[in-house]
Amino acid sequence: MRCFCILTAALCSASALADTVTLVVSKDATIIQENDRIANGKGLGVFAGNIGAGVGFSRRAFFQFDLATIPAGSTITRVDFTLTLTKANSSSPAQTTQTLYRVLTGWSEGPSHSGNSGGQGSPAQPGDVTWAHTNFDSQFWTNLGGDHAESASAARPVGRALTSYTWTSNPALVADVQDWLDNPSANFGWELIGDESTFTTTRRYASREHGSASSRPRLLIEYTVPAPAGAMLVPAILVLASRRRR
Repeated sequence: MRCFCILTAALCSASALADTVTLVVSKDATIIQENDRIANGKGLGVFAGNIGAGVGFSRRAFFQFDLATIPAGSTITRVDFTLTLTKANSSSPAQTTQTLYRVLTGWSEGPSHSGNSGGQGSPAQPGDVTWAHTNFDSQFWTNLGGDHAESASAARPVGRALTSYTWTSNPALVADVQDWLDNPSANFGWELIGDESTFTTTRRYASREHGSASSRPRLLIEYTVPAPAGAMLVPAILVLASRRRR
């Protein structure tokens, strides 16, 4: 009986290794297509989509999360990315697709602040990310508008209702976060791109500077940590228990 008690305790210990954490974005920003010397790093909102002034007037948003609180060696099992919509033009489509792409180059948030509205940006300051720059005004994207993976990590329709929208877990999101955990130097976050082929598709979301903490971009991550050395004794305990019962 004593062996089975030990076995039960070991199994319970091993099964308690799953955990969940919700992270608030560590940096975010908006880039503005029509002027690569305009930025929005510290604004209260981030934007993605076409503002409706014509072709070439798009906005794209960047998000990066610090994964340092997740133990090294953990296995990521679920990733949900959530934004809170704070504005959508009444003349915009009732639903518009917003797509996340993994960013492949480092970028900086910068100090520019475009006010409460924010959609037009403000003059770029040293350290801002812009349509042309990863870090204004000395470091550049290889591709204008951001260097990102060809394949999307996630996409979902976003309506006009001012509420939260979640890009729910899928293998691509999980793979992104797993790789960032295993290779922190490759963690450049995601770029959110709206429908840039249709006018007035822009959506504005609360940024990390937003006054409501619960509205800020967040990432729910479920993971399992490596089993402690003691958990490796479980097979031996099973054998021992079996032999003693004979």
